[in-house]
Amino acid sequence: MHGALVSALVLWAAVAGLAVLGPSRDLLVQGLVAYTAAFLALLHLWRSHREFLDDPRILLGGALLLRLTLFPALPDLSDDLYRYVWDGWLLFQGISPYRWIPADPALAHLHDSVLFREMNSPGYYSIYPPFSQLAFFPAGIVHTWVGWPGSAYAIKGTFLLLEGGGVVLMYRALRLLGHAPGALALYAWNPLVLVTVAGTGHTEGGLALGLGLVALGVAGAGARIGWLGLVAATLSKGIPLLLAPLFLRLQHRGHGIRKMLRAALPAAVVGILLTAPFLSRDLPAALLASADLYVRLFEFNAGLYFVLKEALFRATGEDWGNVLGPALRWGFLLAALGVWLRWPLRSTGDWFRGSLLLFSLYLVTATTVHPWYLTWGLLLLPFTPFLRAAWLWASWAAFPTYLAYVGVSHQALTAAFWSGVAFFTMWEALPGLKDFALRMAGARKARQLKRQLRGTRLLDLGAGEGYLAARLDGVKEGTRKVFLADLGPYFRVPLGGIVYDGHHLPLRDRSVDTVVLSLVLHHCEDPASVLRESLRVARKRVLVTESTFRHTWERRILEVLDRTANRGRAEGGMDTAGAPLRFRTVKEWEEMIEAVGGRIVTSRRLNRIGHRHHLFVVEPFQREPSARLGRASGAPETA
Repeated sequence: MHGALVSALVLWAAVAGLAVLGPSRDLLVQGLVAYTAAFLALLHLWRSHREFLDDPRILLGGALLLRLTLFPALPDLSDDLYRYVWDGWLLFQGISPYRWIPADPALAHLHDSVLFREMNSPGYYSIYPPFSQLAFFPAGIVHTWVGWPGSAYAIKGTFLLLEGGGVVLMYRALRLLGHAPGALALYAWNPLVLVTVAGTGHTEGGLALGLGLVALGVAGAGARIGWLGLVAATLSKGIPLLLAPLFLRLQHRGHGIRKMLRAALPAAVVGILLTAPFLSRDLPAALLASADLYVRLFEFNAGLYFVLKEALFRATGEDWGNVLGPALRWGFLLAALGVWLRWPLRSTGDWFRGSLLLFSLYLVTATTVHPWYLTWGLLLLPFTPFLRAAWLWASWAAFPTYLAYVGVSHQALTAAFWSGVAFFTMWEALPGLKDFALRMAGARKARQLKRQLRGTRLLDLGAGEGYLAARLDGVKEGTRKVFLADLGPYFRVPLGGIVYDGHHLPLRDRSVDTVVLSLVLHHCEDPASVLRESLRVARKRVLVTESTFRHTWERRILEVLDRTANRGRAEGGMDTAGAPLRFRTVKEWEEMIEAVGGRIVTSRRLNRIGHRHHLFVVEPFQREPSARLGRASGAPETA
């Protein structure tokens, strides 16, 4: 508890430091130090003190305290607040923010305001959906009465209230799903969320309320709540519309078409009522023109876009930005279509994973990735570990991208951001990639060994996952059966297997025809004893493959490669970290084989390139078989 309190205090102090610093562009380096301290404190709490975060008084009370700490600050990291207040100011005067662009002469009487002078893109229509516009309205009233910065605090306060409601809803959803609620800290205590919502007051606060309702609906509180949340989230930011097809599929699967439509009807009515006051004939064209800003003109922290743009410029000498932006958007839509139609939805967890994947694909293909865009995925992190490491990295690495405002190379910052995302994505995918590699290795080994097999009953000793055995089983359909043995139940194939103590196999003498020891003996505490046991139970031969070496430096490389390849296999059960590895030269293996009574029939290298993968075909000396005991279903005779 003491360590958790210290970490929580460090997190609060770092956030307080951010509030004192602005965080402003002039003090970004100092702000980055405070931000990093807050982020590391959060990671420490998550990794070491999760039970501390599970307490709702600490979790929700801490979230409130952190937001109130940063609320007084008015960072200059974004000028979006001016546009928010401008739209609300127009609404208060009875003018639709979608009717004219701010620079239109019809609004000339407002052009001397600080809002017009400081806003970005005054030549474009408002892009903010109706629910956000309603959230801007109170700030418009305040601006009429007291001006700036009072209206800025009105915006921040409104979105903080909405976002706070979303946090509470997410907590309830986690409890309904039976998840540890402390995971909510990954969003609610995340420094990026605090800076972009409590600090700069972005509209993601409204999105948080909507997605909180969606999460509650998915968790089982009712489809109507979920649909209402989806409408609220979409009319706050627009981007959650991407989640609608998956939510529709989930509801259809659970309730059928009629119940789904009845549940969606109230939300549709609410959406129409919120949107109707803003509708006009020219509205769709105006919104599409403004949306084009984010596809053709704006460029910030874009990963794939910048890589392709630079490659095409080097190849052709021309700027392909105006072509690449729309092309990547179409590419995203095709990928999203695949997710919408084919993503498995066997559980609520699948819905959260699919939704997070959609947000990820959108940002990977976007031309603009502002820091506050990361809050979309962070809202889903408490519900799934999928891509969690990559999104947490991005939530830290997003803040340094602000350094582009003070002259730090935008390309370098973008490269650092996306390199980390790629690294952690690959790290998470590593078990799947490693499993695929193991299956391919099993197939390769089977091709190398199948000509040396004798008899119909085989034992794969030290089988691991069993991928080699699966390839050897039934090589000649109906004539060959393979059994597995290892120190633990690591098997992932539907073959019979036994777990033994590493010393004595619970099998009769000569109870199998061939024993396979593929890259096993160098892991054994006593390789000679294991080989002797193999010769005892083998009737015809033992096939041994080993990584061999001729020079000391080759052995050191083998040790590094072996430990790397086995790290994390079988949930750590096959991890060789710290364990001695007994690699030998070809001559040393041959001497050991002969010393335990084996007769070497073949000794040859299996490959020409790479580590020296060597095959020893060994036959046992002929012995009289022991008395046979009964056995079941063709399994090897047990002692």
